[in-house]
Amino acid sequence: MTNKETLFYVPRGFVGSDKQAQDFANKHSDYLLNAQRIIEIGKLPVKLALKTTFIDKSKHDWGVTQESSYFFDLGIKKLREAGIDYSVDTWASGPTKTMYETIFNQGILAEGFASIATGDLDQFPAHENIQNLLNLHERVKKENAIMGMGSRNLPVVLSSNPENAYLRRIFEGVMNISVKIAADISKNKIFFPENYKVPGDEAYTFTGDMITGFYLINPSHLRASELANTLVSTARENNFFMFENEYLMAIASATMGNLSIISATSVTNPFEPADAKAEREKIIKKQIQSPLEKLVGTCAEPFIKRSIADASCLNRFYKKEQVEEVTAYMSEALNK
Repeated sequence: MTNKETLFYVPRGFVGSDKQAQDFANKHSDYLLNAQRIIEIGKLPVKLALKTTFIDKSKHDWGVTQESSYFFDLGIKKLREAGIDYSVDTWASGPTKTMYETIFNQGILAEGFASIATGDLDQFPAHENIQNLLNLHERVKKENAIMGMGSRNLPVVLSSNPENAYLRRIFEGVMNISVKIAADISKNKIFFPENYKVPGDEAYTFTGDMITGFYLINPSHLRASELANTLVSTARENNFFMFENEYLMAIASATMGNLSIISATSVTNPFEPADAKAEREKIIKKQIQSPLEKLVGTCAEPFIKRSIADASCLNRFYKKEQVEEVTAYMSEALNK
């Protein structure tokens, strides 16, 4: 089987605490081993690899202790023995570097794979998404899409304290609307599955759940290289670090080609207990305003501003005052 017929799937991980090291050894590495078995038994056209970050506490102010680094080594040993390729960063370079080096890696692109896919290792279990990826790959080719995205198949949980949930939910809703506006203005299409639904989540079903960490790039699309160059250069010029990369990628993709959406098998985000007031401040400053400040002057900005103006459509799912509060935070960030 040649690379031109093969999907290259590289889940992304992060190990920055003792618990995460233990989870990697006892759970997440097994996801990959099980995925590899599924590929081998079914002789499926998928090459599996891992890109992860490991933070050693002896070299940083935080991270995995020497005692727990054993667990990370154990997980890596499992992958090595199974013949699964892996790449490990040892400094906190941020989600932008990890994401873009995974799906826009020049070496991988030069190999000529039919498509390149990635997903958060802890949120999208690899062994439960092999068939979903193959389905997405087929959809992307059939629908001439530049990118495919995996929608979560569980109600979306984005905060430890329920009273803060509306902040990120409304923000993500507006960003998903931005993707739809970008596609509509650019005369591109977003292909959702028939009877599309995010179970138990009417708001996300309405806007679409597209910015999730689960993506597939179509390297053969006429504008794939342009998309990669745009994203990588913009990230460099604007000092991207966190998840502004995903917002820009989703919106820019919609301006350059069609998008294909599937339902991917996900797990609920784990949240440690947090003080409600401190969590609220962190969501507003770090998870809403900070990424938007990075997107000022990029190709995404006008579409986000347009979606903010249209955000009253979310009033059916949230209180009007809540929608106005979140969009005010967003506008403040874009107008600094």
